[in-house]
Amino acid sequence: MDVFSKVYNSYPCGEEFSSVRQFFWASVGLSWFLTFIPLGGGRCRNFSIVDRLWSLFPLMLVTQWVYLHGYALLDTKAIAAAVLVVVWSLRLTYNAIRRGDFDIGAQDYRWAHVAKSFDRILGAHGVVRFVAWEIFNLGFISFFQLGLVYQISIPVRQIIASSNGEERPWSISQIALVVTMAALLVAEAIADQQQFELQRLKRPGVLDAEPNKEYAASRKAEVEAGFVYSGLWRFS
Repeated sequence: MDVFSKVYNSYPCGEEFSSVRQFFWASVGLSWFLTFIPLGGGRCRNFSIVDRLWSLFPLMLVTQWVYLHGYALLDTKAIAAAVLVVVWSLRLTYNAIRRGDFDIGAQDYRWAHVAKSFDRILGAHGVVRFVAWEIFNLGFISFFQLGLVYQISIPVRQIIASSNGEERPWSISQIALVVTMAALLVAEAIADQQQFELQRLKRPGVLDAEPNKEYAASRKAEVEAGFVYSGLWRFS
């Protein structure tokens, strides 16, 4: 029990607020537990619970950090960092919702391929296979992924924690970084829309029913290829 206690108290960050630490570990445990509950009918388990949290977890972390540190103590640097995270999170969540990632039963197809790899190595059934998969499920799918999202969010936590109510001067590099991040968010939103539009046109009959024939003709090659290579995607 001593080992578990040390791990719990030292991760995700030794200096973390106790309520945030509780939230992190509760998220790990709950996301693992929910994989045992079939979603969308049938008996199939769903291993994309954490996939749904990828876009929301940073927002939830930043909200807690701001609340616990005290909004009145934030300077413009901390506010800018928090706003960028919120906008990023809302953009990604909106895009995931309209793609159907939050639909009941929706699951990343890659987990099925990973599960088949376990079947090939350990067999499709048996205690060893079950235990090995659940270690992977808890250790990687739940713990590692949420821990990774937390670590990615750490710089914002440090900016918030270092603010003390007094305005700190901005350097040219800091201003450039915020402007660059904002520009990237706009570019990501545009690229998301371009990708979403192609997926819409790929649906049966949609391209033929497009009233703007010139537009339909210009997108036909991309629809047949199955991917976007115009707009911002031409740089990818």
